[in-house]
Amino acid sequence: MNTAEQLLTVKQVAVLLQVNYMTIYKWVSQGRIPCIKFSGNCVRFDWHKVKKWFATMEQKGRSTRRIPVEGYSER
Repeated sequence: MNTAEQLLTVKQVAVLLQVNYMTIYKWVSQGRIPCIKFSGNCVRFDWHKVKKWFATMEQKGRSTRRIPVEGYSER
């Protein structure tokens, strides 16, 4: 079975997303990541849904430098 056809564990999803497994548990508790909850800490993930969710999380980089804007002064 490939990852598109099976339910994955927290640790498997963490490896695939390259984050710490505790981050996955945090996202689950916050309701941020699509998952299937069984009893207690038993959580599984449909990889297709996780990939789709993760793709929506992509953001364009933001500059941390302050860029002066003509006609505007910060006081």
